[in-house]
Amino acid sequence: MTERDSIYLVNVTGCATAPERASIDTLRDLQLTGLGGQAVPLGAVANLRYELEQPTIWRRARIPTITLKAGIIGNAQPKTVVD
Repeated sequence: MTERDSIYLVNVTGCATAPERASIDTLRDLQLTGLGGQAVPLGAVANLRYELEQPTIWRRARIPTITLKAGIIGNAQPKTVVD
């Protein structure tokens, strides 16, 4: 997630459990720990909203192709994830 700090964009990274990722409301309460060890709810530093985004459809060899972008958590290998 990218959030604005004055005129600068700052990347904010958090890790939530599956139940915490279930809704926008629970994500707003996700606690982020700052450099001083002080916890701040994500909703205090970010605006969260649910949106649908149109997929990017490219053509490869004249065949419509959808390319997915995803991050892999843990030490799983890309081949394992694709399978």
